[in-house]
Amino acid sequence: MARPDTRLTRAFTGRLARGIVNRFLLDHDGAAPAAYPYVHHLTSPLRAAARRTADVESMHLWAGQAHPLIRRLPAADLVDRLSAEIDTAVTSLAARILT
Repeated sequence: MARPDTRLTRAFTGRLARGIVNRFLLDHDGAAPAAYPYVHHLTSPLRAAARRTADVESMHLWAGQAHPLIRRLPAADLVDRLSAEIDTAVTSLAARILT
């Protein structure tokens, strides 16, 4: 499954942030002013309604710059992998410090 595109936008809040591209972002990004918190307050009811109805085309879906590094796997598997990676990193660091 392909990862969704992301883009920097002011459409949802007036503050520049990276979000997953959806209809709201595409429709309003070009005209969005750098007017935080005014845009945030203006769009707040729209975003709340989108959350209530699970309308992913109208809500803000923030995704940081590391979004492409996402791993699609069950949460338990992700925790196991992260734990193993941390153990490896700590062991490597300890070996460098102690030598």
